[in-house]
Amino acid sequence: MRIQLGLWLAGSLLFAAAHVAVADDFEDGLRSYIRSDFTKAYELLSPLAEQGNARAQSILATMYRFGEGVAVDAEKAAFLMRQASLQGSVAAQYNLAQLYLTGFGVEQSIVHAMMWLTIALDEIGYEEFVRDSGASVRQPITEFRQSVVSQVNFLDLARALDMAATCRQSKYQDCE
Repeated sequence: MRIQLGLWLAGSLLFAAAHVAVADDFEDGLRSYIRSDFTKAYELLSPLAEQGNARAQSILATMYRFGEGVAVDAEKAAFLMRQASLQGSVAAQYNLAQLYLTGFGVEQSIVHAMMWLTIALDEIGYEEFVRDSGASVRQPITEFRQSVVSQVNFLDLARALDMAATCRQSKYQDCE
């Protein structure tokens, strides 16, 4: 019994240490990105993005989108932004909508742009809207969505809203 307890405790400590290391790597990578030390940011964030860390994927996607420390790669930027979006990252969903609207790395689609903007607003939720009084996070997404709505016809809008509902109901398993 003591051996099992000791093994469990050792495993738990290793897991906790690994989690702390991942958090430290992300924070260090984020700080490097903010300081424009893109080489260090890429070095720290790439392994995390490969492991599925949505925040790391979103930052790397931005680096590929704007050529920050890496060559501009529209397809890689869109791929990483989509991966982060499928994990519920509102920032990634907002940015993916921009990619769809402009056709950067993806086939241009106002319907998909509208879908991802709708999902981002749904993801923020009513409580955050009330807490922020509609400012900060929600406001730019809302304004961008209103701009897109003014460009879309009724049938495309209905399709985008239906696609957004399907995506959210499937917990991001059916988002096309």
